[in-house]
Parts: sequence; structure tokens; C-alpha cells
Amino acid sequence: MKREKLLLNFLNSVLEGQKKIVKVEHLPLKQLGFKPEDRDTIYDLYCTDEDGERYLLHQSVFTAE
Repeated sequence: MKREKLLLNFLNSVLEGQKKIVKVEHLPLKQLGFKPEDRDTIYDLYCTDEDGERYLLHQSVFTAE
């Protein structure tokens, strides 16, 4: 619960009052690649604002050489 509140605060500070996110839903984590050193990770979040509009927030994490 504490992490979700921090995430909501972060997202709303990034949006700077344009929209207010009220709910965040974590989608299953995706890991790509067969070997641990080749794996990229994808995080997807469904965000819902105070008007009921839904947004997909997509973050990719990969190993840089």
C-alpha cells in the first residue's frame, strides 16, 4: 500500500495537475531473453484518472553495454 501511494504521488507530480491518477494496476511482469544476462524486463501499469480514463504506462529495463 505504501509503495502504491508513492507511485501515485510520483505519477501525479509528473503530470503536474493535468490529470490526477487515482488508481494503479500492475500487469504481469515480462522478462525477455533466455540467459539472465540477456534478459530485458517490461513493466506495464494501467492507470486510472479521476474521470475514469485509463492509461497504459510502459517501462522497459534492459542491460546496456
